[in-house]
Amino acid sequence: MFGFDKKKIDKKEVGAKIRKIRLEKDLTLDEFSKRIDAQLNSVYLWEKGKFLPRKATILKICELGGITPVELLKKSNEIDKKVEKMIEDFLGLPAKKQREFLEKIIAAEKKEQNLK
Repeated sequence: MFGFDKKKIDKKEVGAKIRKIRLEKDLTLDEFSKRIDAQLNSVYLWEKGKFLPRKATILKICELGGITPVELLKKSNEIDKKVEKMIEDFLGLPAKKQREFLEKIIAAEKKEQNLK
């Protein structure tokens, strides 16, 4: 399924992401199910992590949520959380500090390219 081994997909985590999309859109189970052309009971079972939606439905959910199927189906891990934290920290810096940081990265990248 979208390049993932269906047996290795964490249904509970996918269900939590589906629920998050629904709640971010401020939709009830019934409204959400109608928006993605699915049965209300199916949405409930997905959110509980009992089953996964079909590919066509995953595409509809992702379109509604503004994410890709990979983002919906991949298992979050510590690396993802650390990267998210780093991005949050970076965005919390004043603009001048962000610019200085990016200039250092660009300079290091140029230096590395010149060494090759």
